[in-house]
Amino acid sequence: MSDTITAADKNLLQSFVPINTLSLDHLDSLLRDRSIEVLCAGQNVFEAGECDNQHIYLLHGDVELLHADGTAERLSAESHLCTFPIAHVQPRQHSARAVTDCSVIRFDSAKIDGMIAWDQTANYIMLAIAAQRDLDEDAEWMATLLRSNLFYKVPPINIEQILHRFEQGDLRPDESDFHRPRASRRRPPHTRADRSAQREHSVHSDNVKKPVGKKKPATRKKSVVRKKTTTSAKAKSKNKKGERQAA
Repeated sequence: MSDTITAADKNLLQSFVPINTLSLDHLDSLLRDRSIEVLCAGQNVFEAGECDNQHIYLLHGDVELLHADGTAERLSAESHLCTFPIAHVQPRQHSARAVTDCSVIRFDSAKIDGMIAWDQTANYIMLAIAAQRDLDEDAEWMATLLRSNLFYKVPPINIEQILHRFEQGDLRPDESDFHRPRASRRRPPHTRADRSAQREHSVHSDNVKKPVGKKKPATRKKSVVRKKTTTSAKAKSKNKKGERQAA
């Protein structure tokens, strides 16, 4: 048998005790953690004295239980005795060995016990809700909540206290306060990886030398020729001014 669960195998599992008392949601959750093992004739399923904390069911084939006095008891998958776990006493009082090629499925015993306790508490709460006529409107959503695995890890004794703390309210926003959200164009903040990448890029860019280009030839400035007046010319102009003033 493969490690997949078919619809026929699921129907078979619903006939196993005490798994048949679980809700469908809990059964599906239990099947996700199951372990299917295929054994050849002569292999041991478990040995006396082991404490494996598992529910082991026979799916196909035959096994035999070996008692301490040396006698053996044969079990077949078609027998009604195999609707119960195989010799489910911890630690194991018998050894189990495959007589033919067979397959077994193993479940965690603690998980099964927890799910059974949770389902029993949920059924009790549903009966208490049905007895209170003022809770008729709340019965449907409470039943949906209890059938789900939302509170599975919560101790069953606390479930009723949690349900009593629910308050009724209208969570819909007022039309005056309702605004259509606009897409934000702001960039997300830089992460630590982004900042380190930027630092590495800046260090790398500083170490890289810029290519040296050809220098342009310097342009020669034209010299400005200024006319200089000689001292003799200045003296002649002063003498002419003096003669004019004397006349």
